Amino acid sequence: MDYRVALDIYKGPLDLLLYLIQENEVDVYDIPVATITDQYMRHLEIIKILDPNIAGEFLVMASTLMEIKSRMLLPKPERVEEEEEEGDPRIELIRQLMEYKKFKEAAAALAERRREQLERFGRGSRQKFEGMDEEEEDLEVSEVSIWDILSAFDRVMRQTLRLKPATIVDRDVPVREHIESILRMLRLEAVITFLAIFRRCEDRIEAIGALLALLEMTRARVISLEQAAKGA
Repeated sequence: MDYRVALDIYKGPLDLLLYLIQENEVDVYDIPVATITDQYMRHLEIIKILDPNIAGEFLVMASTLMEIKSRMLLPKPERVEEEEEEGDPRIELIRQLMEYKKFKEAAAALAERRREQLERFGRGSRQKFEGMDEEEEDLEVSEVSIWDILSAFDRVMRQTLRLKPATIVDRDVPVREHIESILRMLRLEAVITFLAIFRRCEDRIEAIGALLALLEMTRARVISLEQAAKGA
């Protein structure tokens, strides 16, 4: 597929790792490397399709995770507690994650202050979309991150495509057609589920096309995404 989505906000390997750690509700100082690595690799497969320009950075982190996973599987000789901590292959990764987390929280605080300033002095004119009223226009799509979308997509693919026979098809459906298809669904129902969009897809290629359409529509604020609850 020639169409590619360049993410508006840079989301690097550390951001994905931090997201997976938070989603699994585990301690950043005691990362379950095997679980996190498996989930990271599934996200990487999708990233390579969406934005191959940044895939290289994620591949480097994937190699690091695989190395740490291999080292943690090796038999460990008996050591005193201090020596075990020093020899933990996760230490450097944890240090990087904590540094990234600190800067991310600082950036979020600055963004919140900017939002408050805009609310105080007015946001000026904003582009309106047909069929959206003032209340709908104020919906915050940023509450659903790119990683939330990719995680939901991964779950849907594992739930739906595994039930369908593997087929090889020769078709290249433009992203615009997927966008029009989603808009037709929204004309029938004001709110549709993430699963409903992909349930109709016959194979992974068609599903990727629908995902690209969904990301493009979200980026353009034609639609808004909401997550009712964790894992929904």
